[in-house]
Amino acid sequence: MSDSNEGIDFERFKKWKNQFDSQQEEIRNRSIDSTYTFLIADDSLFQSCSECSLKPDSLFSKKDYNRYQTVLDRLVAGDLEPIKLEISKIKVKGKYKLKSFDGFQDRKQLYENRLDFLCGGEIGLSRFYSDNNLGIFYITTTSCPVDCGAGYLVLMEYKEGKWKIFDLVLQYIA
Repeated sequence: MSDSNEGIDFERFKKWKNQFDSQQEEIRNRSIDSTYTFLIADDSLFQSCSECSLKPDSLFSKKDYNRYQTVLDRLVAGDLEPIKLEISKIKVKGKYKLKSFDGFQDRKQLYENRLDFLCGGEIGLSRFYSDNNLGIFYITTTSCPVDCGAGYLVLMEYKEGKWKIFDLVLQYIA
C-alpha cells in the first residue's frame, strides 16, 4: 500500500490476488507428463558466434588449446545459411527429449508452467566445424524468461575413430 490512495491500491491488490488465485487453481487442476523432461530447440543451427573466443584468454598460452584457433576462427566467421533440423529425429540420451521452438506461441508458456509436460528450458547449437582431427561448436542453454543460462565452447578431438570432448570452456553465465 502506498500513501497516495488506499482505494486504488486495494483494487490493484485485489486484481493481483485474483490472478494469483486463478493461476494456483490452474496448477492444481492440470496433469503433467513427467516421463521425459523436454528441452526446447530452434529448428535451425545458428550460423556464427560473434562472442566466441577461448576464455579465459590465458588458454591460448597452452599448446593444447592454441591448436583450436583455426576451427574457432571458422566458427566466429561462419556467415552461412542456417541449417534446418528435424528436431523429432534427433535422439537424446537419458530422460530428455527435444521439442521444436516453433510449436510454442510464446516463451511465457515455457516458464510459467503452463505446459502438460516438464520443460528444462531452451537449448541452442551452432554448426560443428572441424579441421585436422579437431572440432568445435557452441552450445547455449536458457532456463528462465530473462535469458538465465550459460554458453559453452565445446572443443573436440577425433581419436581412435570417434569424436571425443577435449574440454568445455564456459563462455558466459547469466
